Amino acid sequence: MDLILKEIQDALDQIRKKYNLTSLSLGATRYNAFSFTTKVEGKIANEIENDFKYHEAEYFAQINGLPPDFINRKFESGGLSFTIIKLETRNTKYPVIALCKENDKTYKFTVETIKKVLKS
Repeated sequence: MDLILKEIQDALDQIRKKYNLTSLSLGATRYNAFSFTTKVEGKIANEIENDFKYHEAEYFAQINGLPPDFINRKFESGGLSFTIIKLETRNTKYPVIALCKENDKTYKFTVETIKKVLKS
């Protein structure tokens, strides 16, 4: 089975290069003595994706009362320094992700917390 999966991945690598994809790989694979099922995962990185992320953050800021340029803003909380690095809208309770300067770990924050720390 490993030989077959490697050959499939080699073919996917050629397709990834041909179409300039960021990634194209096999995901979880299940198999038994008679058959197998696998997932193919791919990512297209281009201007449309970057533009979407920018506008998604801008819209999110507008409807949640945050500054439109809240991504990359710096703030302090609990004696630590943070930089907001991304937005994860599917995480409704803690959608704002920030990187801590002191320990290089990421932390999740609520919109309300970010509103408070950016106002001070």
